[in-house]
Amino acid sequence: MAAVIALGLLAALLFAGSAAMQQHGVRLTQPPPTATPWPTKPPHPAGLVAAVPVVRLAGRLARSRWWLAGTAANIAGTGVQATALHLGSVAVVQTVLVTQLLFALPLGSLWNRHWPRAIDWLASLAICGGLALFFSVPGAAPGGGTADRWRLVLAAGSAAILVALLLAMAARSGPLAGGGRLGVATRAAMVHTALVAVAAGVCFATSAVFIKVTLADILHIGLVGTATDWVGYGLAVAAVSGFIIDQEAYASGSLTAALAGTTITEPVTSYLLTVLVFRTGFPESGQSLAALLGAAALIATGVVGLAHSPSVRRATARVTQRRSRRQSPSRSLG
Repeated sequence: MAAVIALGLLAALLFAGSAAMQQHGVRLTQPPPTATPWPTKPPHPAGLVAAVPVVRLAGRLARSRWWLAGTAANIAGTGVQATALHLGSVAVVQTVLVTQLLFALPLGSLWNRHWPRAIDWLASLAICGGLALFFSVPGAAPGGGTADRWRLVLAAGSAAILVALLLAMAARSGPLAGGGRLGVATRAAMVHTALVAVAAGVCFATSAVFIKVTLADILHIGLVGTATDWVGYGLAVAAVSGFIIDQEAYASGSLTAALAGTTITEPVTSYLLTVLVFRTGFPESGQSLAALLGAAALIATGVVGLAHSPSVRRATARVTQRRSRRQSPSRSLG
């Protein structure tokens, strides 16, 4: 267990560094404001681009040193995470990864040049403490088990539907919703970031299950057998989808808000997927139920604290202002 926790902490640190560098790279890559006026109404993208506008920056991101460095850190973190998943359960490893939010707070503040306030730290500690309580109480966290392939298909299909619904909702509450009014646009941007971040968290939790099953495949049937198994391809789809969606979360809001969504979603979804796919069952004792209620209270407190954090609102407002200037008609030419 100590090795699993140590590897999980190292992976969390790498993921936090990756998030900070990738967000900084995305922000620097976004095109500068233009003096060329738009038509009366700016064009509204449809489909995937409406929910994940950052995909339009793919070519620019590939030339960003900050973004490439963050991607390298993300790949390294995934390797460490895979090792931890091989040694421990999905629920335990994904819970340890919650600590990346604590690592990311000071890293994100370096880019924004504003040190986190006490409410940021207290809210983050409440979230981490709640999740730690939930999984550390004996009988509350699911143990090992063997993956049921049919249940894995059901879980992956359900996750895909949920991600599609979240992205559709994010497209409707696009970062510039609000008709140019900054206050309304800022709230719309926060909703957009939250929905996209939750979708990314679902993808990451699903990919964690796929990682564990794929590693078992490699050990039992070898690389050739794994290459002919659908699980490895499911892992590729879940991981790449989560990676792309995560970039939009970084681009549309503050680092803290984006990571809060993914950090909360990952362990909760991982727990549910572990119970479903590995047939570990839900806890039944009174002690486990008390841990569940206590964890829910701490997590709710932390979420409310982060949602109302001045740091989060200030960072999201800055992003909204920049996007509004880039995508709205220039008043100076009127």
